[in-house]
Amino acid sequence: MENHLTSRNVPRTVMIIENDRDFSESLKEVLELEGYTVIIANTVEEAGKNAAKFQPPVCLVDIHLGTYDGMDLIPELETMVPGMISVIITAHAGLETAVQAIKKRVYDYLRKPIAVPDLLATLDRCFEKLAEDKRKQESGDALAKSEKFYRKFFEEDITGDFLADSSGNIILCNPPFARIFQFESVDEALGAGLRELFKDEALWLAFYEKLTHDGKLVRHEVDLVNRKGHEVNAIANVLTKRDSDGRLLEINGYIMDITDHKLLENMYFQAQKMEAIGRFAGGIAHDFNNMLTVILNYTMILMKGIGENPRAKEDLGEVIKAATHAAGLTRQLLTFSRKESVNPKTVNLNDIIMELKSMMGRILGDDIVLVTELDGGLFQIEADPVQISQIMMNLLANSRDAMPKGGRVVISTKNVTLAEKDVALIPEMPAGDYVKCEGRDGGAGMD
Repeated sequence: MENHLTSRNVPRTVMIIENDRDFSESLKEVLELEGYTVIIANTVEEAGKNAAKFQPPVCLVDIHLGTYDGMDLIPELETMVPGMISVIITAHAGLETAVQAIKKRVYDYLRKPIAVPDLLATLDRCFEKLAEDKRKQESGDALAKSEKFYRKFFEEDITGDFLADSSGNIILCNPPFARIFQFESVDEALGAGLRELFKDEALWLAFYEKLTHDGKLVRHEVDLVNRKGHEVNAIANVLTKRDSDGRLLEINGYIMDITDHKLLENMYFQAQKMEAIGRFAGGIAHDFNNMLTVILNYTMILMKGIGENPRAKEDLGEVIKAATHAAGLTRQLLTFSRKESVNPKTVNLNDIIMELKSMMGRILGDDIVLVTELDGGLFQIEADPVQISQIMMNLLANSRDAMPKGGRVVISTKNVTLAEKDVALIPEMPAGDYVKCEGRDGGAGMD
């Protein structure tokens, strides 16, 4: 009974295909006593109909069905019942019959007269095979499903995943890896070396030696390069696989591209630095402005007290002129460093740019030429002059950092009129007249 229990997941249904009704009925009675469900077909036509209807997993087929050869029926039944096991019944089991049975993929045979123990043993083997085949199929389906899941996970992962041999040659990678390092495709990345992702040999050797020594690197920050030579800031989780003798077999890694994060981080630090400089400059400008006020006041007093002395008046006039100019510079510093709520006014953008021009030149330095191309008939705009000034200074600071060897910065203004179609993707920006301010430089820009 153990064999019956081990194959419970397969319906224990048997179809007997035998043109001798008495013989088939006697087999049915025996098998039903053993718990089988038995279907009888006494003709080829009945066999086809019952196979399609009941899908019996095991068929006992008499080799002689009147004028029809039972061997020829088996392939027809297998098309109706996939995975069916057939056992032939014959009075003579010679070599020729055995060869023919093998060709028809017959599982076993029973020789008449059939002994009941032989019949039951044969059927037990049949159903054990069916149960094993089903277990293998379910296991294979589960494995295929698992492989499909992990393949999907691998290909759609946000990190660049790779597998390389002991020398660092890439043998497997996912699409994000190819995209991060700007390979045209995954196929192009295969065969490339990890060495190519480092700026120079020394950096690669240092990374390789640390990895092989430690066995794995977790959240390891590393600066790499893509195929175009542009920097890729990354966090890498990398581990090695070795054989029983300790020889390196594979390198498996997951790379998170944090280039944009690093860029934003640097911009944040730059903004913090600019804010600190602004506060410092504002403090100095405030104190200096107080001193200039004293200088101007005393100069005016001297002007009134010197009487008719043209030369002295001219000299004091130059002092007043210089002090007034210095006061204008300090006013610009105070404007730049001021932290106030938005205070829009009707202004001309050209006037703001011209007022800031001298400070712009100092921010850019001697190696960068500042050029202004301002539209003479520019529209008036509603804007906070302080915020406009701060935006200008931040843009110029970025241009300066993008051109460490010097260059040229062009600031231009012009009137533009935007139609409905021009602002279709910017719902918060209505159509109408605008002033366009554009800054151009010769820097390399950002990827």
